[in-house]
Amino acid sequence: MLDKRNDRRLTLLLMLGLVAGGLLASAAPAEAQGRYRVLVPRLERQGDADKNFGRRTSDELRKLIDDLPTHAPVENRDLRDELRRFKLSEDDLSNCVTARQLAAQAGYELVMCGSYAAAPGGGFEVTAQFVNPKEVQSFDVPTFNVPDHKQAAQHIFTAFRDYIDQVTYVVYCTDALESGQWQTALENCNKVLELNDSHQTALYGRGYALMQLEQHDQALESLKKVLELNPIHQEALMAAGFVAAAMGRMEESRGYYREYLELNPGNAQVRLTIAMDAAKAGDNEGALEIAEAGLDGDAPDPVLMEYAGYFAVAAAQRMESSAQGGQNGNQLSPEVQALYNKAIGYFERVYPIKADSASATFLNGYMNALNKAGRTDEALEVGSKAVATHGDEISVWNTYATVLRDADRIDDALAALDKVLELDPSAENVRARQAQWLLQKGDLDRAKGMFRQAVDRGEIQSNAAALAMLSVGFNQHFQARRYDQAEPYLDSALEFATSDETKGMAHFFLGYIYYSRGEQVQAPSTAESAQRALPIFQQALRHFEASRPYAEKAQAQSLQQFLQNTQQFIEIQEALIKRGR
Repeated sequence: MLDKRNDRRLTLLLMLGLVAGGLLASAAPAEAQGRYRVLVPRLERQGDADKNFGRRTSDELRKLIDDLPTHAPVENRDLRDELRRFKLSEDDLSNCVTARQLAAQAGYELVMCGSYAAAPGGGFEVTAQFVNPKEVQSFDVPTFNVPDHKQAAQHIFTAFRDYIDQVTYVVYCTDALESGQWQTALENCNKVLELNDSHQTALYGRGYALMQLEQHDQALESLKKVLELNPIHQEALMAAGFVAAAMGRMEESRGYYREYLELNPGNAQVRLTIAMDAAKAGDNEGALEIAEAGLDGDAPDPVLMEYAGYFAVAAAQRMESSAQGGQNGNQLSPEVQALYNKAIGYFERVYPIKADSASATFLNGYMNALNKAGRTDEALEVGSKAVATHGDEISVWNTYATVLRDADRIDDALAALDKVLELDPSAENVRARQAQWLLQKGDLDRAKGMFRQAVDRGEIQSNAAALAMLSVGFNQHFQARRYDQAEPYLDSALEFATSDETKGMAHFFLGYIYYSRGEQVQAPSTAESAQRALPIFQQALRHFEASRPYAEKAQAQSLQQFLQNTQQFIEIQEALIKRGR
């Protein structure tokens, strides 16, 4: 939008109308101490109205204009010189065409033209306009009735002054928009709207500034007012589409974008720009719809097709992350699967066109879509070609490593991440990812080594590594009552844990493991079984005692019961051993 595209500035300036044409003057003022000169001839008399009214009104208006900081009336001496030069009389200037011609020749920036007639109910009916003599633009003062020349001059002057203020504030507003000063732009556009609540440029500027300030409700209100005044205001349609999407009103957003595209049919670049705005606002499905609507025909634009693939991937990822029961484990929902397959379809068509010129972004998107869709072999094929042609692209190696991991080629995946570190020794989270992958594969010893390197590199906190190992030990083994398999993970967590709570958690579960093991060993209740069970219960007791920080935090009321039971088992084992001697 405006903050990114230079053509927005041109559009806004053209919308200023008279400003672009020069009513505030396209050329620098030559005299009047830097102010723009206004030729104010007497008003043209219509019918049998008082012949002195026009002259008196103009004289009074000149006095009022002379108080403006930006404009000044043409001085009488200068005007007389020009009249002599062109052999004209002052009466000739009551004709607007003659006045404009003289002003153009003399270099005056503005001309006030007007006429008056007797009003039916008494007084005078007056018309007036301010004209740039070199342009077609003018500012018209609506026809009005007054009883005398002073009120007529005051009415014309007030309308002209308000218009100058409007134009000035509009310029300030648009300049602030161009420089990204959103609050300043808003303040100046609001000043315009206080003078004219239907000023399209000010309404659009206000809406755009509010959009940038993320005050979306008010922004959309202003943009809708613009579209009420001008239903084909392209900038307002684009901005309204963006704001509506940011508010989560996707169908409304797509409606605005469709209306905009109806004004620009067949232009792939315009369509892509609109689609990217929709995606930026969070509506990837809408972006995909906009892009796909432009892909009909025998020769669809390859860039638009490529971005349709990106939008489909983004839409699938959003749907995948927000789904609440549409997926089962790693199984994708049909809707998500369809989006990934749609993305693959577009990428497949673009890939041969791009050949070796394919960007890293494209290759990563293609690999990701294939991998997520379960077409891992194809993802590996694309990945192997990608690292051959883009071997210096870190992102390509990262994506390829993920595909290798998902293909259960863990050592190759680790080697791919090693390549990332070779290209950029300061790359973040490489060792931490390797450690997690090894942990997920059950290779605890190698995972611990990688976690240690990740901690040393500052990629992960030592306690976070402990929690990762504790999580696998508890979720994958402890809850399934595979206590022997869980124990090494809990022991490893203790090696890395730095917080008392994490240590306490590992101790608690280890205490339970030893407690359960002790129960089984002591079951015969013989002196021999007691001798084997006693050190196990003693170990359980030590772990339970050390688990207090976790138990207190988690309000684990069972800890006290475990402590009592463990102590009782210890006493029983000691009694059995003593009796058996």
